[in-house]
Amino acid sequence: MPTEKQINDELFKLQKSSREGLMKLNGVDVSKLRAFEKDLFKKYNKLEKEMEKLYKKSGEDVAKRHMASHARAQRINQRTIESILSARRAYPELPPYRFMCPCYFPYTAEFEASDKQIDLNPSSGTTNSGSATIDNAARSARLSAAANSPGTGEWSGAQVRCWFTFSFTPANDGTYCLLPVVHMNGYWMMWGGGGGCENFDSLPVIELIARVNLRVDQLSSTVRTASHTVVDAWSAGTNAGAFDYDSEVNQEIRTEVTLTGGDQTIVFVECELIVGANNMIRSRIDMETSPHFYFKVPMVRWGHPCNHILPINFP
Repeated sequence: MPTEKQINDELFKLQKSSREGLMKLNGVDVSKLRAFEKDLFKKYNKLEKEMEKLYKKSGEDVAKRHMASHARAQRINQRTIESILSARRAYPELPPYRFMCPCYFPYTAEFEASDKQIDLNPSSGTTNSGSATIDNAARSARLSAAANSPGTGEWSGAQVRCWFTFSFTPANDGTYCLLPVVHMNGYWMMWGGGGGCENFDSLPVIELIARVNLRVDQLSSTVRTASHTVVDAWSAGTNAGAFDYDSEVNQEIRTEVTLTGGDQTIVFVECELIVGANNMIRSRIDMETSPHFYFKVPMVRWGHPCNHILPINFP
């Protein structure tokens, strides 16, 4: 019995065959059209290499900034903890809501494992690609995803996911704060080469998304999810751009979750790349070709909201 991927691949072949047959019936010289598309791709490839050089240079500067940001955030976190402890010692009667910071993070979760998943659609051929290499020691991964539609109406897509898993065990029932430290550095490009789609029911489609996902599990059930989109190039209005993300600066994925004391909590921090294109469109996200491109999760910080009335118990 054929697999789902094998069936999908056969459907793609059938679509391509029927599309080319329709073009011939409409008087299109398919061989000349393919030669024209091939020439356009060659010109695009040359420009893509030049753009890649520029973003590799800027990526090096971003990597340095992320390192400095992480060191600064650690100092600020320590000062916040010391400030809260000092205020409580000096003013024990002060109501908890007087503490204005949203959360403090005296603990870090234990690193457990990492994994990846790459899905290509179609799963055979050379029109799309995806890769991910993981360095557990550095809590770092290098990823890329590309979709290059070879011609009018032909779809190409890829999804690349890579995640790091952490764990901790809260002592008591209650509300806890989580702040995954996430750094992302890379660039994206998209190009719409046209194609003779005006005579066919096939509108141009582009997908180009990079996001960070958070999932918190306890007792084999998901108790919290969160997501932040770092790149959504469909609405960007340009052809290319560098991107970087630092959760310690923006904290969009900082979250609060109600947990059961004494039970292990598993935290999944994931980078997800999604690209897709048809009608000779090309879509690419690169977090791989430079040593300064990456998805990093150095640690997951956890603690309490600052109005939490329980004392801080350091390990």
